[in-house]
Amino acid sequence: MAEKGSFWSSLPGVLTGIAGLATAVVALLSLAASQGWIGGGGGDGAGSGAGGDATPVVDVEPRAVEFQPVPTSREATVTVTNAGSGPFQVDDPQIKGPDADRFDADGSDCTGGPLPAGQSCDVVVTFDPGGPGRSSARLVVSVNDAARSVEVPIEATAVLG
Repeated sequence: MAEKGSFWSSLPGVLTGIAGLATAVVALLSLAASQGWIGGGGGDGAGSGAGGDATPVVDVEPRAVEFQPVPTSREATVTVTNAGSGPFQVDDPQIKGPDADRFDADGSDCTGGPLPAGQSCDVVVTFDPGGPGRSSARLVVSVNDAARSVEVPIEATAVLG
C-alpha cells in the first residue's frame, strides 16, 4: 500500500517537469517565429529584430508575360511587391533563357533603395523582335543579393511588319 503523503511529496517534481515542458514549447515557438515558419517572420528584415532577419516575400504581377504577335518593339510592366514584414533590396533584374538577347529588363524603379513592406515597384520588360519567330526567356527578380528570387516566364511572337 502507498505511503500516506506520497502524492504531496511528488508534486514538486511534477511541477518542475511541467515548467520544463513549458520552457521547451516557448523555445520552439520562438525558433519557429525567428525562422519565419510562423507569425510575421521575427525581425524587421534589416537585421535589427530580436529574432534575426525576416524572410523576404517577393510577389510579382503578372506571373507571366506574353507579347502577342508584334512587328516592332513592345514593353510590358511587371510589378514587384514586398509581401513580407520587413524591407528588402531588389537586385538588378536579369533576363535568362534561350532568347534572352531579344529582351531587356529595366529595374531602375526598384533598385534605388530598400523596398518597404507592403510597397511595390515596376520592372519594365522590352521585347525587340529582330526578326520573325517565337522567342522565350524568363525575367529573374532577386532580392537581398539573391537570397530569394522569382522567375517570370516571357513569351513573344514576332511577325513581319
